[in-house]
Amino acid sequence: MKRFVLAAAFFSGCVPLDQIPNPSGPPPAESASTLAALRSADAPVRREAVRGFVAALAAPSTELADGMLPALVAGIEDSDEQVRRQALRGLAILANAAELKRAGTERAFNRKLNADWNPNERLYRALLRVAEDPAEDLRLSVIGTLASAFSRREETEDFLNRRFPYETTPQGSAALVAALAREPFQSAQTRLHLRTALRGSDDGARGRAAARLARLGDTQAMRDIVELLRSPGTRERPGLWAVAAQFGAAGRPFLEELRIARNAVTDPREAALADAAMTAIRNSR
Repeated sequence: MKRFVLAAAFFSGCVPLDQIPNPSGPPPAESASTLAALRSADAPVRREAVRGFVAALAAPSTELADGMLPALVAGIEDSDEQVRRQALRGLAILANAAELKRAGTERAFNRKLNADWNPNERLYRALLRVAEDPAEDLRLSVIGTLASAFSRREETEDFLNRRFPYETTPQGSAALVAALAREPFQSAQTRLHLRTALRGSDDGARGRAAARLARLGDTQAMRDIVELLRSPGTRERPGLWAVAAQFGAAGRPFLEELRIARNAVTDPREAALADAAMTAIRNSR
């Protein structure tokens, strides 16, 4: 398989690309030429170098190797916008578990990311700057990268929660809910924002928030759902029944209240969803 070994260690401070130690020997000629091109004073040369590198990352035939981040870090910090954008795409590919099934299970991949990326302060700070820039249209992708690659850093969860009030578009809110619904985030602020998502109109965000809150055994979230289902003015009620079902055994103490809410349902479609939800809760272990 095609193998890109850009370096054997990550950036620390401001170590130049060509001074990163590589105990396994010199990088392949193709990698060496990529690094040289990224140091070029000519922006078009740097654009072409990072574009080719990112395309290789996305190719199914590429074998993922240790030390692939230095060129992407350099790209994020480049003065040329096109280089920065390509480098961010490369990072999104690296952090996307669906793209990286070929590298192993998602859990194993996330362990590797947390082990290898956390010491890379330079990369982390660069990603934070992008993720909080409202003018950067790749910030939502970077938010996902932060959540998957730096989940063990306490600062990451704090950052995502601080961003929550500022991401007011449906896409922004959904991206933050998806990020906060990941392991191991579970602070009181995270739970509050996930419970807020339960009251939204985005089915996907509601489902992700409910699944995470259910795993956390958050009974306050279930109380919120019951209250919403018993309120005649609640919109998106059918979706809320599906959310309630995800709580499984944690929803059993609320079965009587759910039954009262179910008895008030007149729409056949909602009634079917309500019955299915109550059955799922009743039969869960």
